[in-house]
Amino acid sequence: MAGTYGAGAKPGTAGLLTGDADRAATFDGSGSAKATFGNIGAFTESAAFSLEAWVRPSVVDATSRRIFSREWTDASGRVQGWYLVSNSARLQFARLRDGGYEVANGPALAANTRYHVVVTSEGLTQRLYVNGVQVGQGPATTPLLAGSTPFTVGAKAGGGGSWSGVIDEPALYDRALTAAQVLAHKQAG
Repeated sequence: MAGTYGAGAKPGTAGLLTGDADRAATFDGSGSAKATFGNIGAFTESAAFSLEAWVRPSVVDATSRRIFSREWTDASGRVQGWYLVSNSARLQFARLRDGGYEVANGPALAANTRYHVVVTSEGLTQRLYVNGVQVGQGPATTPLLAGSTPFTVGAKAGGGGSWSGVIDEPALYDRALTAAQVLAHKQAG
């Protein structure tokens, strides 16, 4: 994916997939460690979607470090959008609407370990997968707003919550991947 990389994000790192010549990006955990990709991922209302990446965190601490983010605060001060974060307590995907959160939680990731992470949102349910196995599930009942915030890898669009480690093969899908497809993607990597 071609994007705009901040000073703390270094594209061109060796990828996390065996036998794949594509390169990954390393994020140093600083406020400028992010890559933005424009106004994509505006999964409005109750549209089905999936997010996918291979990740290797170098730091796992109390900071909620973004793998993916498309979140913003509206004119009324309410949080909107969605994010996928990792911290020392959990891996978490959240859908955000008018300051309310619908979450799917999974186990914490370990530093310096490679993971395949996938989120799916479809119908009334969102699911979180790690290494091809569903590890969490939550509600997806509140319609999302479109907004104009860019899809961001490695941090919030405005900075903060920055990832420390490698992110490879970030992908957005306008459909919910099935459990079989998630497993097949993990096995192919």
